[in-house]
Amino acid sequence: MKRAEVARRLWNDYLKVEYYELSELAREEWDPAKASHSLPHYTRDGDRVVSDAQEGEFVDSVYTQKGARDDHYAVRTYILDTPTMGAQLVDGKFPDEHVWGNIKSDGHLPQGIPLVGRIMGVLGYRRGTNNLGETYFSLNSPTGERTKNMFADAVHLDPPLDAPELPKQFVSQIHITDLKNTHPKLAEYITDMMRAAPDPMEGLEDIMEKLSRDEEVSEEEAKRFLEGAALSIKERPWKIPLENALAENWSVEKWDAECTRLDEVLEEHNSDPTEASQYAVWTIFNGLRVNHEAFLTGNIWDTMLCHIIDGRKVIDPAGTEKSLLDPETGMELGGLLQAAVAAIPRVFSFDGPDGKHYDFDGEGPFVEYIERTMHKPDGEWVRLNDAFLPGNAKQVFQSTMPKTRGAQSWADEMKQKFERDPTALLAECKEKGWIKSMERLEKLV
Repeated sequence: MKRAEVARRLWNDYLKVEYYELSELAREEWDPAKASHSLPHYTRDGDRVVSDAQEGEFVDSVYTQKGARDDHYAVRTYILDTPTMGAQLVDGKFPDEHVWGNIKSDGHLPQGIPLVGRIMGVLGYRRGTNNLGETYFSLNSPTGERTKNMFADAVHLDPPLDAPELPKQFVSQIHITDLKNTHPKLAEYITDMMRAAPDPMEGLEDIMEKLSRDEEVSEEEAKRFLEGAALSIKERPWKIPLENALAENWSVEKWDAECTRLDEVLEEHNSDPTEASQYAVWTIFNGLRVNHEAFLTGNIWDTMLCHIIDGRKVIDPAGTEKSLLDPETGMELGGLLQAAVAAIPRVFSFDGPDGKHYDFDGEGPFVEYIERTMHKPDGEWVRLNDAFLPGNAKQVFQSTMPKTRGAQSWADEMKQKFERDPTALLAECKEKGWIKSMERLEKLV
């Protein structure tokens, strides 16, 4: 079996399967009768088109073949030992070693992006760049606002050249040394949990070396690799201490002590919530499993209004349709739009001795939507922006950050329009060509 097929199986048979079990909304997006996304369809100048395709216009062929297109998915990781966020940069660049890590295992769970990168790297994934050639994203607040500092940075990975239909991957890492300054109990809990975790890929180095050279692997070798990768990414590669209670025959006293410790950790977060503490707590319970999948759409405003009509909590679209470079900083400001539906509630339950029980009311994965404008400047269709923008990413992260979530002004405005006068909103949708929202409103008015 070639590595391209192993890469396809990892996404389709392991990572995607679990995510869809947890996200009813993601499942619905593959049902044409329920889907909120629309066909990406543009003129050569990058203007949206809602009518039937005409000669010379762009229509996304992957979308038309599959009825939907998964643009990317994302996972979150912890990194413990960096002095501070940004300390890994060398001359302003993020070195490959901090993305791909080492194939050789020392028996301990790797930290940060390499926990994922070493697996994706041997499968042929490549470092993604934005339109300015940048490969690294800071997710901290640009103003340094305490509650908005996430202490996280990220990279994105492009799919293998021999499996181009696979989605991109966005991998972020939170620096626990920075978290110590605001939430020391939470940071210590995560550190202890991570240090105790073994490496699921230990003993699979020979198979990973073969895959990295794009050599054939046997069905048995592929299965072993995929199972190890699933333990690393699909599930929690660490154990929350309470998970060990029954297997290790804990006493009631030990159970109570561990419950008290976890309560104190969560109270520290709840009494002083920040973007960093919310990222950290979400990841304790959810692990490295897919936290969101992003569906490509041809009109993000239409898509998100559909969810408002359906009664969902929407994270406002961020970004702009057309590409623009800031003349002062040279930063890419446009070419894509991103938004999300707020994460679903999820209860995490743990059984203890003598019928004891512990429940944590948290959140699970969410669904993102992304629009990437196409244009044809020099005789070839290209995306204005084929990467990600930190500002957009921070906005989307609010899906799992209710305690510091800003007001969603556009979503609130559209919700008020819908509740006050759906007939007028229908007329507005017809004027703007918001087809999906029109279909929903026409059933109501």
